[in-house]
Amino acid sequence: MTETLRHREAFEFYYRLGDQRSLGLVAGECKVSEKTAAAWSKAFRWQRRVAERDAEIARDLRVQTDTDVLAERIRVRRVIRDAIGDFASRLEADEVHVTSVGDFERLVKLGLLLDGEATESVRHRYDWEEVLGLGDLGNDELGERLAQAAAMLTQEIEDLGAGATARDVPALP
Repeated sequence: MTETLRHREAFEFYYRLGDQRSLGLVAGECKVSEKTAAAWSKAFRWQRRVAERDAEIARDLRVQTDTDVLAERIRVRRVIRDAIGDFASRLEADEVHVTSVGDFERLVKLGLLLDGEATESVRHRYDWEEVLGLGDLGNDELGERLAQAAAMLTQEIEDLGAGATARDVPALP
């Protein structure tokens, strides 16, 4: 069967139906039986064409979205660059004064950020007493646990047999 204008129009109607797509609706629109609409659908691979067109539209939409996002980023960067230039000009013209530590700190952080550097420093500290559950122990029990740990380390070193001895383990204070 050769696809005619009538078949293409039937497919376009079918495609425009979107989530409501059905061969019954196509049959009613084209004034043919549902069996004829099904034959057209199979002969002209409507399901495959729908999937291909959806994929093409998705690609086009993705490209447009990426283009829009890039254009917005460029616009925002231009606005920021202009604002920084304006501020720098007013600072150089002695129209703006850095009068507080907070203002100075914000300028330094902005400079670091624009240079791609970190603006904050985070240090992680572990409270080993808490992690190991040692905080609630009395001195005697803590001493006992430390002696057990030292004995285990000594045994590990001796088991290695690499010439290391218990003497290589530093003494506990």
